[in-house]
Amino acid sequence: MPGFSRQEQKKFFICCCLADDPFVIFVKQAGIPFRCWPYVNAVRRWRNKIKEIVQKKMIKPEKDEKKVQEKTLCFFTRLTAEKIPLTTYLNFLILSAETIREHVNAKEKHLWEKLIENLFHLYCYFDPELNDNESMDEAEKWHKLLEEVF
Repeated sequence: MPGFSRQEQKKFFICCCLADDPFVIFVKQAGIPFRCWPYVNAVRRWRNKIKEIVQKKMIKPEKDEKKVQEKTLCFFTRLTAEKIPLTTYLNFLILSAETIREHVNAKEKHLWEKLIENLFHLYCYFDPELNDNESMDEAEKWHKLLEEVF
């Protein structure tokens, strides 16, 4: 059985980015209205299902998690933004999840699609016109950095 692949590391990284801290705290601080909380809860539910699948693939869970934590630290220290805008963060998560979705089996694809769908609904609250090109461009830069680090 092969080791914990880079693709699995990216999946675990995205799950960590969607952990209650920082994700839920981040959206709380952004002041989302009550009507958006079902999307946050759905993101949490899909994240948990994906994380469960990824953790089952870990051969040495402590070592594999530590490897992802080190790369995560490397990733976030290389970001140039002092304060991360929520729209950029959501764009980054959507873009990264879409990239991962392209390389998974049918069962996982469904989970990633549901995750992306709910992230997109959240994003639409903060950018209803879908015209925040700056955050989209920044998210693409972050995604390229993710590919370098992972």
